[in-house]
Amino acid sequence: MSRKEQLTITAIAYGGEALGRLDSGEVCFVRGALPGEKVEVEITEKKKRFLRGRLTALHERSPFRITPECPFAEICPGCSFQHCDYTLELEWKQRQFERFLQNFPGERLPIFPSPRRFGWRNRLKVSCENGKAGYRGFDNVTLLPIDRCMLVSPDINTSFKETVLPDEGTLFFRSTFSWCGEIKSFSGRYLTEELPGIGRFSVPPSGFFQTNPAVAAELCSRVTAAIKDSGARKMLELFCGTGVFSLAAAAQIKDLHTSGIELSQESITAAVYNTRQWALEERCCFQAGDACNFPAKEKYDILLLDPPRSGLDGKLVKKILKSGIPGLLYISCGPDTLSRDLQLLSEKYQVLQAGALDMFPCTAHFETFTILTLSK
Repeated sequence: MSRKEQLTITAIAYGGEALGRLDSGEVCFVRGALPGEKVEVEITEKKKRFLRGRLTALHERSPFRITPECPFAEICPGCSFQHCDYTLELEWKQRQFERFLQNFPGERLPIFPSPRRFGWRNRLKVSCENGKAGYRGFDNVTLLPIDRCMLVSPDINTSFKETVLPDEGTLFFRSTFSWCGEIKSFSGRYLTEELPGIGRFSVPPSGFFQTNPAVAAELCSRVTAAIKDSGARKMLELFCGTGVFSLAAAAQIKDLHTSGIELSQESITAAVYNTRQWALEERCCFQAGDACNFPAKEKYDILLLDPPRSGLDGKLVKKILKSGIPGLLYISCGPDTLSRDLQLLSEKYQVLQAGALDMFPCTAHFETFTILTLSK
């Protein structure tokens, strides 16, 4: 016989699950519940330090609870906040961010909301099995067939609906300023992406570009403002991709010189192409290589970091600490690894300001931007 328990939800943890404590004192994680709600759960998993339960009944509902717009919201692992008002989602993402940075002094900015909660995502990747397409379920194996995704742009959903599905494989769609469709049908060299109020950039069809252009434009503006406020004249950008942040900053700060390093040669080739399109060849240069091998003998005023979710390599952290670069700008989509890296960097750097941006509405994720300075 299955074990059922009742509890009051007290928080939403990073990752999107709600949590509360049983009368026994045990912590229980529950997907789909909200703070303040009294719920009944069926215990589905028992770990050494916590339990996990499936929501079976609501005895007291949160006033922030709403009906999800997506018919797949309750069974799809992609969205964690569709069942609540957007103000509550932003509140808890802000709380999660501040908790990760609680050991680091400095100013905290309020979270920047996405102008759109739905239709913001400019890409879609689905798996195909037996002529059906969709996302992987909670077990990361089972296919969850879908006919649309509420998070992606309407033109992607249209393209997805019109595509003949293969018996197996993966489909990848993108929506850009210049083109929309399944990537394998694109015949040009580059796609043209646009950040509102910033400009246009050429990106390889399979290359990275921020998934929410409106929020990415705000992030780009913050990067430029931080560089301008620091008085920096020479910047190094690691994990530079196609050069978006360096080019946008150099276009606004007329005496700024930037260098970018990125592991992907394809992205660097596009970055070099972008410098010509932006007429910034004399002040912006890019090269392919490992971020850990940046030229330590060069004197930079500021270092811009935008690593993958896994954060900074330990070897790179040590090299940054030895560099003596006066200022760091750290962009991260993983607040947990950001916190880890800030702890390591705190040997010589201190946080001046940090803020979260809701780059990924309805999901458990968000972007962060942190400004650090060399400790005196």
